[in-house]
Amino acid sequence: ENQHNLKQYKVLINRLLNNNNIKNKPSIKYLEKFLAQLNKIETHSSQQLDQQQLEELEKRRKDRVEEIQKEHLSYLSDSEKQDLEQQFGIQLLSNDINDNDNDNDN
Repeated sequence: ENQHNLKQYKVLINRLLNNNNIKNKPSIKYLEKFLAQLNKIETHSSQQLDQQQLEELEKRRKDRVEEIQKEHLSYLSDSEKQDLEQQFGIQLLSNDINDNDNDNDN
């Protein structure tokens, strides 16, 4: 079980480092050190996660990211949401209004 978790962490850290999502140099260094520690304690480093495990991991990651995004949106005021809509060309308020309308219909 621990080896499986280590492999999942390695996949996630490699994804972060390889996609150039992180620009902060100390954060990159920290992730590289953490990855090196994972490599040291992993006993079966030649074994990789199979495709099903990778897909499951990706699904869990996407679900968690979406959950956190929704949570962050709930903290924003309507004016902050409008600013984001204008800045990025996305719709945030219409979904909230529809949700509220549906709540009122019940």
